[in-house]
Amino acid sequence: MSGAQPSSANGPPQGAAVHNRVEIVDGPLKSRSFKTPTGAARAVVRHYNPSVNDNRNGWGFWQIDNGGGPRVWLQSIRPVKAG
Repeated sequence: MSGAQPSSANGPPQGAAVHNRVEIVDGPLKSRSFKTPTGAARAVVRHYNPSVNDNRNGWGFWQIDNGGGPRVWLQSIRPVKAG
């Protein structure tokens, strides 16, 4: 993911706590952490273009860098809610 990393994108290491947060890892918002991908996306839009409506769906905003493979949308790893 360019600029942000979901804390559980590849699953946590065995025994690790899952925090389910998105952390900006570079750029002017580096080290900011958000509860949701949408919160992170909105903060990025507000920072770079404050005159634009920041209403975004974070699951469709972010892409994941597969370490040399093709990028995929964060939506593709979204957990399915039971119910």
